Amino acid sequence: MAALTFAELLILGSLMSVSNFATNITTALAPGLAIDYAMLTVSRYREEPAAERTVPGAVVRTVETTGRTIVFSAAPVATALATLLVFNPYFLRSLAYAGIGVVITTSAVSGTVVLPAALALLRHRVNAWKMSFLKVTEARKSQLWGRAATTAMRRPVLYAAPIIVLLMISAIGLNNVQFATPGNTVLPTVAESRQMGDILLFLFTGSVILPLRALAVSLNRLR
Repeated sequence: MAALTFAELLILGSLMSVSNFATNITTALAPGLAIDYAMLTVSRYREEPAAERTVPGAVVRTVETTGRTIVFSAAPVATALATLLVFNPYFLRSLAYAGIGVVITTSAVSGTVVLPAALALLRHRVNAWKMSFLKVTEARKSQLWGRAATTAMRRPVLYAAPIIVLLMISAIGLNNVQFATPGNTVLPTVAESRQMGDILLFLFTGSVILPLRALAVSLNRLR
């Protein structure tokens, strides 16, 4: 799924500026989301045969339950990353392009299409490589978090409203925020590295990241 995101970045890179930080968030998010969604889907599928369902019925039921969970889990992540599109620095926009691409391809394509198709082909062989030496213990239900989740789902507006207000209050300090790429200008003027950077910018035209061509002449040839 990361390959699809890299293809997306390749297309966007031919149309606009894309920061190299986009590859970092792609390689960071893609494996984590893919493993998380895959474990959730496979675990749900393995519970279905125990309920005496056929393989096609188990796959359909898995997509109906786990697939919906994956989509609703990925939607807030994609929405949060989309907020980076409102900022002017292109490297922040690049993080949004990569993150949204990873979330969409991982959740919509991998979690709800590719993996269920693979489970339909594997059928009952999904348990063929079961590791018998590992101890399987029944997960204990957390009463605290279970009660909190149930209460929040019963009254979503009551719990969401104060959280949204708190986030809006926290965002007030970002009204005058200014973003810039890292460089010598972020250092104080008394720093030697800042002074050297200013000298280079003054003496040499163009970008400081461009190569400098220097000509070295032997002293023996000058004599």
